Parts: sequence; structure tokens; C-alpha cells
Amino acid sequence: MNRPTAEEFAQAPLFKAYIPYEAVLDKAYTDYSGDKVVIQGYELTREDTEDGMRFFLEGVPLLDVVRSQVEGSGITWRGTFYNDRTHVVLGVDEDIARERFAEEIESLVTARPDSLAFHMEANGKTFKPEWVEMREGYNYDDTSEDEEEDADWGHKQIGPYEERLGAPVRIVRKGFQAWVEGEEAPRPWGEVREEHCRVCEEGYVLCPASVSILEQVHRMGSRPPEMVSRHRADLKDLRAMIADPGELQDLSVRANTHMFDMVDSDAKDPVVPQEAIIAYRQQLDEAGAETRIRLAGHGDGFTDDDLRVHPENLPEIVDPTNPPVPAHELRPLDQIMRQSTGFEPAVCRELRTMPTYFWESIRAIGRELLTPHIGEYPMERIICAQPPKGDQEAYTAFMCFWQEGELVKEVGEITHRLLRGYKTSPAAVWRRDGWDALVFSDFNGTYAYARPTPDYVHDLKRDGEQPEEANDFTM
Repeated sequence: MNRPTAEEFAQAPLFKAYIPYEAVLDKAYTDYSGDKVVIQGYELTREDTEDGMRFFLEGVPLLDVVRSQVEGSGITWRGTFYNDRTHVVLGVDEDIARERFAEEIESLVTARPDSLAFHMEANGKTFKPEWVEMREGYNYDDTSEDEEEDADWGHKQIGPYEERLGAPVRIVRKGFQAWVEGEEAPRPWGEVREEHCRVCEEGYVLCPASVSILEQVHRMGSRPPEMVSRHRADLKDLRAMIADPGELQDLSVRANTHMFDMVDSDAKDPVVPQEAIIAYRQQLDEAGAETRIRLAGHGDGFTDDDLRVHPENLPEIVDPTNPPVPAHELRPLDQIMRQSTGFEPAVCRELRTMPTYFWESIRAIGRELLTPHIGEYPMERIICAQPPKGDQEAYTAFMCFWQEGELVKEVGEITHRLLRGYKTSPAAVWRRDGWDALVFSDFNGTYAYARPTPDYVHDLKRDGEQPEEANDFTM
């Protein structure tokens, strides 16, 4: 391929390269022995006392340490934090003890527990959000929820993005070849993406280029469109190289591709707009901050429960994801299924509590698909039930539970215009024990979207036409 023109480079998205771990190790080293040290941008000071030492973070008392002599063990250093938590260092001299306690404070600042944030806020100090976790080598991912996976990454470094990243460069990608601005020859995209993260035109980090395109488009979702438009175009181009997902045999790739198509659709939800959810959370955060500061001012005698802001105690703050529904004297669905079959669903929860509900495009598509089958009942309060995956008996019990009930409506295969290659098994609405459920399977599992049986009588005739749009496995 020919080298990109200057115009092509000018229109290409910006990236920053990760600085190799070895190059930042010396820079990241912190000398804890002094009476003043900067930890993640905050000044930690130490004041020596007659029987120990005291530590202050930005002038806020944080840790009191006293020493004592224990026979056969040398000196024991016992530190008591602001919240009465203790940390003990055994058998070391004073210089080493100073370092050990400063290192413990750095770990605390890294973890940012709520108790520390409340303590600092009560004393007029707040934490800045720009400190993130950077892992060994070129890779980094500050949102992983898999602790076992995290353990495999090895040593962790903490610092602002700019301390771990090089100057911004433009990268032109054509297929699986990439030209990095300033380099003479192209390199394989799979190699280049491991070394770079995506940044917007203002230089803010968006996401690693090495995570899946689904994860990348999701992380960009909260950014203004003008900040991410070039990267979104590049991700669309990468998506175009993937085959029809209906033909993919790797089920995880297939699922992620369908999900990408939904998230990238930018579908809007007219019933519960994203702005309404954001406003609700901001109201809770503001009410919570006021409660925390007020309680913190009374000392450390309050409990974790005192610190929680319970929405039910704040009637003026309306949760848009929790619309009212008619009262029903029904046994919980999972309880009924367990008593009837001996098998309990692996999942049985309201849609509004599921993580993908909060992705507006997925919520909007799901609403399109479920509404024809659930009537006027709010989608947020629909129960999604699933049998345990891989358990043949549990699956059979799950399906028999519904099919032993009353057939309300045959739906047929479910498809959607935005999900190329996706279709379900023939779906149907079944009624049993006060519940109506849309039941179907797809390549990724089996589902029952259930609501209390309505008072009106359903049309029991088979629909003559295939629905143009229908439900998806991702809700």
C-alpha cells in the first residue's frame, strides 16, 4: 500500500503511545523517608512525636503512630487511622517504620475508600479524579471488574495519564496495516494497537486501542460526539471488516458484534431519556454529599448505613427507572419456579437493575421489541429470568414450567433491523401462576421476559405476520 498523504494524516484520529514500563520506573519511584512527600499530587507530611509520629495529608490529620517495646520482637509500631483502623509494623527501626506507614497511606489514597473521601471533605479537602491505574508494559485498563484477571497483570503503577503517555500522533489504518505519524513504514495494526490509546483532538484519553471495539465505543459513549467522531468512524470501519455475525461460529465474538451494532446505533429512548437518569444520579450524589459531610462533622460514631442515601427517604427525587405499577399479590417468579420444578433461575431480576439497561441505545431497542408483547406495562419493571447455562435439566425444567401453562400468543422468530444475522427460536407468550412471559432462546441462552398477568384478555390467535422488530438477548 502507498504511504498516506498529508491530507489523510490530517484527517486521521489521534493516539498516544504508552511509555515503556522501564522508562517510567525511576520516575515513578517515591522516597518515603523524608518528612514531606508528594503522593499522587497530594502532600503527605510527617510530624515526629515523643512516642511515635503523626501523618497529615494536605494538612488533614490521617494517622497517629506510637511505638512500644515488646520482649523478643523488638520495637512494635502501632498506627491508628482517622477511622480507628489500625496498622501494625513489627521489628523495624524508625526509618523503616516511617517508610512502611507512608506506603500504607499511599495504598489508602490509591484505593480512595468512601471513608477517606468523607474525612477529607469534612476538613475542606477533595480528591481530584485524574489519577488512574496503569499496568505493566503497554497495556492498561482502569475499568476491569475481574480481580483474577487483574492479578495476572503483575506490577501496578499509579499516576496521571500524561506521566505514562507520549506525545499525540495520528495513525492512518487501512485494513490491518497502520501508518504511525513520523514512522517511515507501515506496521501491523495488531502490533500498533497494543502500544497506543485513543485520544481526542484536545488530548484527553478516551480508551486503550487494544480492547474490543465494543468496549471502545462504550467508553466513548459519554463524550460529546465532536470529540470522538474520528475514532467512531475508525471503529465503524473495523466493524465493517467483520463478517455477518449470524455466520460467526465464535459465540463470544458474535455476541460482542451484535452488542456493538446496538451501542453504535445511538438509538434514543423517548420514555426514559439518558438525561433523566443522569439528572437523577446527580441529585442523589448531591444529597449524599450533604449527608456525608454533616455526619462526618459529628465524629466517627456513625455507621456505613448512616452514610447511605436511601431514595425512598427522598420522595422529592424521582427515579425515572422505577415507574409505578399496579399492586399485585403475587409470589415472586423465582420462588414459584423453584417450588414447581426444584430448579431456580440463574437470573431473575427487573430489567432496570441489569447493567445493559443503562446503555440508552440498548434500552431503546429493547423497548421497541418488548412493547408489542407486554402491553402498557412499564418495561423497567419486567422480570428477566434465565436458566443456568449448560445445565440440560435446568433448561428443560425452565421450558416445561412455561409450556405447561397457557399459550397466549405465538410470536415466531424475533429479528431486528439493526442486528444483521440475529434471530431467535420461535418465541411465544405463555401464562402461568399469575405471570405472562415472552419466552425464547437464541445462540447465547434462553430467556423469559415476564410481567404480572394483565386484567384484559389477550388475543389467542396466532399473529399472521412476522414482527418487523423484536427482542434481543442483551437486555
